[in-house]
Amino acid sequence: MVYRSAEEALRRRRDELLTQRQLEVATLPAVVPAVYARRRARIVAGAMGVACAAFMAISAALRREGLTTILQAAWLCMVGVYVFARSAALAHVQGQLDRAFTATDDVGGDVLRLEAVTPATVVREMAEKLEWWSIAVPMTAMALLLPLTLHYIVALVLRVSVPDGRDFDGWISLSLLFVGHCHVVLAYQAWRFARALRETPDVFSVGLIADRSGWQAWGVTIASSLVAGVLLLVVVPIAGIALVVVAPAVVAATGLAFIPTMFSRMGRRIREERLLLVYPRTVA
Repeated sequence: MVYRSAEEALRRRRDELLTQRQLEVATLPAVVPAVYARRRARIVAGAMGVACAAFMAISAALRREGLTTILQAAWLCMVGVYVFARSAALAHVQGQLDRAFTATDDVGGDVLRLEAVTPATVVREMAEKLEWWSIAVPMTAMALLLPLTLHYIVALVLRVSVPDGRDFDGWISLSLLFVGHCHVVLAYQAWRFARALRETPDVFSVGLIADRSGWQAWGVTIASSLVAGVLLLVVVPIAGIALVVVAPAVVAATGLAFIPTMFSRMGRRIREERLLLVYPRTVA
């Protein structure tokens, strides 16, 4: 086909590419934008959990009541925020795709952009920017909230009734006083894990790193409770003995119930998400 001018040729090429890309947007497997949406939702829900945990710790330091209520409300808030953030993230992805594959006044620039960028690459770049945060933030929330939640569940099972809020408030305050630093140590291990995955592009190594990091985090968390007990032993011998013996046992049992599993499940989730971004599939 002979064009009357280079401008006409560029416009025709732009229109062809635009039609092709818009068709690709319409047929993009739903699992691809869902990866971005899940990561965004994990970050927002995790941030809510961290905020609730901080509020609970401050309330405990000020000797206020309602710590158990804060712990329970934290999970409800996280679930609600997750659902809302995921829906909002899906809408955001669609908006970004619409903007990315819309014609502008710069015909030449449109041609270069449309030749270089596909809907899948746009969503993949958006999702990859969130990967590190989508690991570290929710795992930090789990590290801060889940141990006390497991203690609450144990108390619920043992009493076969809802534990009295005031009694469990005391347990929360005691736990934060003696082993609160273990929560922070575990959260730090989660951030290290997120950094390790970011530095490991090989998707098939993710599972091995997750398993190794989980057991390492469990051991480091127990060690941190022992160190605190030894230090307190020098200042307050009686309390130090209790902390050296009892606290590590509680930390070890609680951590064994969720730490290796938490790291392993996050590793599997990241591996699955990376594969979906590269090799998307349609879920029936």
